[in-house]
Amino acid sequence: VGIVYGAWDDAGPVATFTLAPAPPRPYEDARLWAEPDAPARYLNRLAIDPARQRAGLGRWCLARIDDLARDAGARAVRCDVLLANAGVRAFYERFGYALRGERAHGGRRFATYERVLGETPAAPGAGTIAGG
Repeated sequence: VGIVYGAWDDAGPVATFTLAPAPPRPYEDARLWAEPDAPARYLNRLAIDPARQRAGLGRWCLARIDDLARDAGARAVRCDVLLANAGVRAFYERFGYALRGERAHGGRRFATYERVLGETPAAPGAGTIAGG
């Protein structure tokens, strides 16, 4: 079970993501990770208000995700991205997420990504974040 986080500005909610100690669906082959036995956090459902996209909020969220994962003792952040979504895949790759493989579930194909913490950090930013 993960924790849902939200980010707000003066006008209200602008972003959300879920961070969990285990993936929502187990990975069949843990050898795809850089350090298969390393403690990790699993990112799911990162979403930015469409009116606020391309303004640095996604980068800000990734920096917070790094901080939250490190605070929990994780050495990596892992996630899946819809294989056909080239824009979102490029976003994660730009901020240090490495493509580790592909998998299918729910009738869809996903690219599997991992960011080893300490490599190419996402830039910090200002804002408010809450989880619960």
